[in-house]
Amino acid sequence: MRKNTKFMFLLIVICLFAGIFTACGKKTRNEILGKWKVVSFETDPDVPGGMVTQLQTMAGRMVFAEGSVIEFIDGKKVSLRNMVTDYEWVTDDKIRIGSENGNDNPYIFDVTIENDTMIFRNEMIITFRKTDGKTGEGSQNAPHDNKEYEELQRQIDALSTERDELERQKAELESKVKELESELEKYREVVHEREFLTQDSQIEEKFAMAYSMDETATIDELEITLENVTFMDNYKGVVPEYGKVITGTINIRNISRENASLVWYTMYVVDNEGYKFQRSLFNDVMQEIYDPGKSYVSYQGELKPKFSISEEFLFVVPDTDTDLLLEINHLNENPSKNKVIYIRLK
Repeated sequence: MRKNTKFMFLLIVICLFAGIFTACGKKTRNEILGKWKVVSFETDPDVPGGMVTQLQTMAGRMVFAEGSVIEFIDGKKVSLRNMVTDYEWVTDDKIRIGSENGNDNPYIFDVTIENDTMIFRNEMIITFRKTDGKTGEGSQNAPHDNKEYEELQRQIDALSTERDELERQKAELESKVKELESELEKYREVVHEREFLTQDSQIEEKFAMAYSMDETATIDELEITLENVTFMDNYKGVVPEYGKVITGTINIRNISRENASLVWYTMYVVDNEGYKFQRSLFNDVMQEIYDPGKSYVSYQGELKPKFSISEEFLFVVPDTDTDLLLEINHLNENPSKNKVIYIRLK
């Protein structure tokens, strides 16, 4: 009998200790239970603002409207403006309001409770005052709350519209950036096709030794003069894909005793940094400017002795507001005998 009594006493002690440890391990603060009136709602000036933060604050201002009353019930439920949801103490000083299983993200606040004053803090600072729980205290502000709710909803809608417009503008800008990148790549290809060369360290000397457009230039078998050199934005109404247009007339006279083979003569435009651009042609049928592949001084074959021709030339260059040369080369089967002269265009 005495053994049974000791056993029962030991069992009771164990149960008491288990109950104490269970109660101590559970995160809860009973002082939050009851009704609390929202007396102020502010945004935290130390939290960086942004579109998402503004929307969250707008939504929080509707839920915790000044003058409204919330009620914490039985350590698990909270009543917010005629809506009941879950709450849970995450730590001793941090509370989560709303279910993580729902569609909406729950609110998480740092909580301070002193006497009849409670403060929630995250990007919002919400101050509550404990009420006496009389019926109708929260409902007397309902008309005012409804108007405030509508105004806040209007502001949220306006911010959402603004956000959508910014997203649309962002998409347009991204599309334009892609177009410009594509255009830049095309430009690089065009530059490559036109033999856009590296900078020429001897360019100043070439400008100094160049013929003027009023002079007659001589290179081996040929005399060359230029006429009607113009700088334009288009050629016959066609605007080039890149840059400006240079046109003019080149007069070529054979001064040798034998035939002058023009296929051995090429010409280029050179700018003041030494970049070189080859000759273009115009397709009257297609109404387009194109690169023929070879930058001959003339496409008419040979000149017999004492015979001359005139031919219009066309170049497309990035810029005409700079110093420019016309480079004429006489190519020889022996490269060491190649000749070159320059005529100043600008």
